[in-house]
Amino acid sequence: MSKNLRDQIFASGILESGNPEELAQFKKTYRQVYKKEYNKAFAAKHKRKTLVFKPEELTYLEEQAKAYHMKLAPFLKAVIFGYLSSTFISPNKESLSNIEFLLRQMQDKISNLAPSLFRQGVDLSLIQELKDQIRELDSFMRNALNNPPRLEKWIEDQMKNDPDFIPKLLTAIAHLMPRS
Repeated sequence: MSKNLRDQIFASGILESGNPEELAQFKKTYRQVYKKEYNKAFAAKHKRKTLVFKPEELTYLEEQAKAYHMKLAPFLKAVIFGYLSSTFISPNKESLSNIEFLLRQMQDKISNLAPSLFRQGVDLSLIQELKDQIRELDSFMRNALNNPPRLEKWIEDQMKNDPDFIPKLLTAIAHLMPRS
């Protein structure tokens, strides 16, 4: 079905009859055929797998997906491939967007102030250096927030920086554990 609905309607000559019921039936049939062909093409390119969860596991996953403002299936796909490729979804895309927006605002303000600062004798190379530093900070923050370290790597780094990290971590975990 290479033609769209409009082309199919014109090609069929159904408009000349002027019967709205026939047109409605034609649209319904067209939609059924289109969906069938679309699903067939989709199935040829994609494979479906069923996952089975306990109710509490599903509830937990749905809550996590909601926290990331994602539907469950795309969330699971992102988590699975993120874990396997050692990349992770950012914990809060909205916060990242706000940081990027604020950095862009700072760059714009510097650009707008540049002419008056230049008239006051401030070297333009200092202004450009400041703008470059903001751009570098923006890039660093975007990379850091979109690619957090794996837990094991983070723990190793903390252990290198603080020999008492593991005892401190265990103490913190003990305080969080429910008491029975």
